[in-house]
Amino acid sequence: MTEPAAPQPPATLTAAALALHDAGLSVIPAAIDGTKAPLGAWKRYQHERMSVDELKGWFDGEHPGIGIVCGAISGNTEMTELEARAVQAGILAQLVQLADETGLGDLARRLLTGYLEQSPSGGLHILYRLDGAPVPGNLKLARTADRLPLIETRGEGGFVVVAPSHGSTHETGRPWVLLAGGPATIPTITADERAAFHTLCATFDQTPRPEAPAGTSSFSQPTGRESEGGTTPGDDYEARTDWSEILGPHGWTVVAHRGNARYWRRPDKRLGISATTGMRDDRDRLFVFSTSTEFETDVPYTKFGAYALLEHGGDHSAAAKTLHRDGYGTPAPEPARPP
Repeated sequence: MTEPAAPQPPATLTAAALALHDAGLSVIPAAIDGTKAPLGAWKRYQHERMSVDELKGWFDGEHPGIGIVCGAISGNTEMTELEARAVQAGILAQLVQLADETGLGDLARRLLTGYLEQSPSGGLHILYRLDGAPVPGNLKLARTADRLPLIETRGEGGFVVVAPSHGSTHETGRPWVLLAGGPATIPTITADERAAFHTLCATFDQTPRPEAPAGTSSFSQPTGRESEGGTTPGDDYEARTDWSEILGPHGWTVVAHRGNARYWRRPDKRLGISATTGMRDDRDRLFVFSTSTEFETDVPYTKFGAYALLEHGGDHSAAAKTLHRDGYGTPAPEPARPP
């Protein structure tokens, strides 16, 4: 993907504020104490926009901090942010590559050329409008293993500082810089496109996954009758079976790879991804993002758990019996007899 040409910055803060206002955004001043918060009382601007005269009153004196309120008041605008740690880890390039591999390259290009700015810390803000559905509240899409944010959103009622804010708006004194596009070219995407984009973002989440609740088909045990010294049918099945043998017959297809992770698309879906497989913790687990499948979302499925759900309606006992009949599992050795 080629780098977009750098846009020309507005001549003054007033011009920037008016350009944002003309694009239908709710523009308000940002605090100048490094907190990146709105200045003063601002909740009313979640429901009404400042007038042009009010904006001129604030920014003709070159107040250095400009922000917008996301959501319905700004024409259904949402912001997805890649934190500086995500950018430094190369996640943007991986995200673009994954989008290209899964049929979402055009969407990625629209998002990254419509309105893209860099924060003083090195993070990236992507602004877009959502068509045909309300903007949800703020979301955390991906975090590190220590639960530090990697990718998150500012949604309905959320506030974000935007370019060309500078000076004491940020604790470093560095500015927010517009990298591509601008207020007049903020793209509009559909709810399906947003879901596909955010699913890609969610694949970079590193937080430990919770075990599935007892009684569902996704927990890792039991995989058949335990026998000391032997191998259960379920554990043997785990060792000998590839995910393609489990998901393939049900119409799932692999659409991309990254390291030892594979990205899957559910049947009857044309673009994007629906699930991933790959080593996580102690087993090669399936994580499903789509709500349009037999699986629960964001729950770790072992191969045996997925097999039991797809072939036996989640009945682990029936699944283990079938696998045993098909030759999976090894019995425990006979105990040594006393001489």
